[in-house]
Amino acid sequence: MKWKLRLPFDDERTRKVKIYSAGKAYFYSLYIWIVLFAFHKFLEIDDLLLIGLFGMAGSLYVSWLLTRKQKGLE
Repeated sequence: MKWKLRLPFDDERTRKVKIYSAGKAYFYSLYIWIVLFAFHKFLEIDDLLLIGLFGMAGSLYVSWLLTRKQKGLE
């Protein structure tokens, strides 16, 4: 276990929040890509990739925000 100023870097709850939010973000990003591929005729390939990557990053951030507020992860 790594220590910084006598405190661990990651405790159990932090690890659980990371795991749950990454799992949720994976499924959110799948839905984002499905929608983007459905409308790929209206977008150029560069725009499609850029929107998809920003959507993936945004879904991870939003799912992390929502998961960290949950009380049932203890």
